[in-house]
Amino acid sequence: QQTVGYSGVIFAWVVITSLEQSQTCPIFFLPDVCFQTYTMGMLKFNAAPLVQLVVTHFIMPRASFVGHLAGIVCGFLLHWRILPHGVLMPHVLFPVFAIWHLACVQNILPVNRSIVEYEYCVERLAQKEEERRRASSLNNANEDTDFPPSPSRRQPPNQTTPIQRAMYIIPYIQKLHLCSILLSILISLDAGLTLSQIGCAILFHQGIEAYKCVSVLSSTDRKQSTSITGRCLRAYFIIAVI
Repeated sequence: QQTVGYSGVIFAWVVITSLEQSQTCPIFFLPDVCFQTYTMGMLKFNAAPLVQLVVTHFIMPRASFVGHLAGIVCGFLLHWRILPHGVLMPHVLFPVFAIWHLACVQNILPVNRSIVEYEYCVERLAQKEEERRRASSLNNANEDTDFPPSPSRRQPPNQTTPIQRAMYIIPYIQKLHLCSILLSILISLDAGLTLSQIGCAILFHQGIEAYKCVSVLSSTDRKQSTSITGRCLRAYFIIAVI
């Protein structure tokens, strides 16, 4: 077994620190073993982080060698200005990682593939919306007549469920996401804020698509949609806070 923690980020900072100095002595019990920083055009290179990686893996073999190596690679790319800083901010990496994890690891995104009866859900929701419109138009027609409607034509009072009330609010939240994306394009000097807003909008949309199926599926088939809804919306709320 191997462990992965914050040490990958520390190795990235070790790289940046070593490239800012003329020489670096990475082995604390061998202070005389130092490595020079070489400049090749606009790029700098120092082998000290790689040596420190080998020594660390020798002392702690259960530490993640790949994780530390990835931190070193990111450190070089950051110092060489190959990767833009705006895209590597937490509010961008978190939604990208969340979408990748839900799509590639848990295999629940997009929801139209993970939910078996997704097409049935869409058709059933369209039927319910059409029935609601017909009932609303019939009630309006009865109110416009001079005589009270007959008992056979009188519609029962409209009792909305919590899911139906949520469906009324969802379009306004989606419009708010669209406005936030447009504002981020106008006020942001880099693509980081825009990408984070787009990631939030994708997670919210996928979570709501799964939530719609909860209202039309049976209790046995509802568990999958409820689970997908919870995972997507939990990731959305965390990223929205960040």
